[in-house]
Amino acid sequence: MNALPGSFARIDSSPLIRCTALAERLAVYFDLPVHADPRLMEIDFGNWEMLPWDAISRSEIDAWAQDVEGARPHGGESVAQMIERVRAYLRDAADFGGDILAVTHLGVVRCVAAALGRPNPFEMELGFGQSLTIEPKEVV
Repeated sequence: MNALPGSFARIDSSPLIRCTALAERLAVYFDLPVHADPRLMEIDFGNWEMLPWDAISRSEIDAWAQDVEGARPHGGESVAQMIERVRAYLRDAADFGGDILAVTHLGVVRCVAAALGRPNPFEMELGFGQSLTIEPKEVV
């Protein structure tokens, strides 16, 4: 827990198990409840969910590669839609008035960076246990 700031007013988490399991442990440590927020979920890959890449038709992957931000050949969510979902979360979080610990996925963190206009957001890497700090004034 030494890598995190000392206190938070709220813990938000993706409702997916791999995040809520960690958020619940942090909740005990910080003595705060966990608020599940679906806007912190990883991208919805529609009919590609849980499929290995080699099970997806080449034509669908090519269609996605032609327009990664806008295409949705899988029938799920586009990257642009995910960025807007994450941006809505950021706006609400910025209005909260206290520090929030958000437990989420790397794809969401990359969308945060994109929504904030940071350079090369989809090349961003975070190691296990690393965090990204955002100030409310950065959110537009």
